[in-house]
Amino acid sequence: VFAPTNEAFAKLPDGVLANLLKPENKAELVRVLTYHIVAAKVLYTSFYSNEQLTTVEGSNITIFVRVPNTGIYIQDGQGGFSKFIDGDSMASNGVLNFIDSVLLPPTAPPAPPPADANIVELAAS
Repeated sequence: VFAPTNEAFAKLPDGVLANLLKPENKAELVRVLTYHIVAAKVLYTSFYSNEQLTTVEGSNITIFVRVPNTGIYIQDGQGGFSKFIDGDSMASNGVLNFIDSVLLPPTAPPAPPPADANIVELAAS
């Protein structure tokens, strides 16, 4: 889980958080929340630059390792960057990596692959 700090939520533009919390925007809130989760054990100490990770939401995020030692960043689906604050906090059901910004998924959700697609068809899509 990539967990934004309280300060990360404060950095969101005015009205974004309030809008996401409206009942009619539940689907978009779920997209944003699941965009912060990768269904794998992802350790801060094992990241490499330009690594692509697929989120539970279905879209990718990209990891960037800045040299010399200026930090590790995630680029979200809208081109924003979030810096890792602390990582590899082990929990009984996963790993928490704390970040300084809220990750925003691409404006359109990814299209699901056809249910009966074979490997060649999936690779071509």
